[in-house]
Amino acid sequence: MVTPLIVLVFTGGMIVALGLVNGLLGITLRDRAYLWYAAAMLAFVAFDAVSASARLGAAHEPAVQGAYLLYCGAIAVFGAAFLDLPRAAPAAWRAVLMCYGALVLTGIAYAAVPTALRRGHLDGSLEPLATTAFLIAVFAAGLVAWRNGNPLARTACIAFAGVVIGLVTWACGTYGVVPRSALTDAAGGLGVAWEAIFLSVALAERIRGLEAVAFRDALTGVANRRAFDLRFADEWRRATRTRTRLAVVLLDVDRFKAYNDACGHPRGDRVLARVAQALAHAALRPEDFVARYGGEEFVVVLPGCGRADAARLANAALAAIRALAIAHPAHEPGIVTASAGVASLVPRHGLRPRALLVAADRALYEAKRDGRDRVATRPPRAAG
Repeated sequence: MVTPLIVLVFTGGMIVALGLVNGLLGITLRDRAYLWYAAAMLAFVAFDAVSASARLGAAHEPAVQGAYLLYCGAIAVFGAAFLDLPRAAPAAWRAVLMCYGALVLTGIAYAAVPTALRRGHLDGSLEPLATTAFLIAVFAAGLVAWRNGNPLARTACIAFAGVVIGLVTWACGTYGVVPRSALTDAAGGLGVAWEAIFLSVALAERIRGLEAVAFRDALTGVANRRAFDLRFADEWRRATRTRTRLAVVLLDVDRFKAYNDACGHPRGDRVLARVAQALAHAALRPEDFVARYGGEEFVVVLPGCGRADAARLANAALAAIRALAIAHPAHEPGIVTASAGVASLVPRHGLRPRALLVAADRALYEAKRDGRDRVATRPPRAAG
């Protein structure tokens, strides 16, 4: 009994730890998926403990069945919240609910009429069959979500595969389908430990995905103002520490309001998206950062870049926008163009980051005043 006990304690401790950590994350982030994950993990630990007590004669079958159904229910609801199964895979979700209902009825039968099950020779097969059907339904729902394009479903399927193998092995050993052994007793815990690890990975991937959405402009696909503020602050601190230059390009689509008035806002939105992509694919370096600054205005952060090099990159960006050849009925060139203001300096302590943005904004004003579709620059002293 030493080996199964060690496995029970080890897997139980790990599952509890992962459940508590993700539960705290769920409370902090107010995310139901984390809370249901924590509930499922803690419910399994309770089931494992009750099951071990039952083997020692300290607990009865109804308690084991209740704890097991609690775990399976939490897993089903977690899958619904995490993979959005009711919307993304409604037929698969209905199959999960039906199989869970069958599992509940099976648990009630084992608790209420165990003698009748033994007489009908169903006591050794009903629970393993119901467990297998439910777990396969959950796994299949994950596969459907994966096929429908949910990027998180792949890791979730890997997690569910472990618990399918583990719990089916446990159920078959417990109900005599295969000879019971220390391995079959520990299989459930090992399978859920596998599940806990990979679901934690999937939840971490979900956080990264949410962060990407939070820092991405939905219309244009480039970084948004919030992402720019964070990146610009980081680059300013780095340039201050290393005493290297930092440049900014502010770019504004020329006569964009007139375009919207003439062509309509939906077409204006498409213009912004195409301009943003042209800007992102212009002759920029890997370390450069493009973001939507607001309205029809974009900003490019150029670490380690002097004024002349920044102006060259800005001219390349304007050329890329002209190359789109988007007709503009209210602009003299007849196509969509943009103007850009460039500023560059070496940040120093006591100088606010806003100084560089103000200088670039003044340069942009000069480019607009001098005829649009051009680049204007501001020397470092103007930014200081």
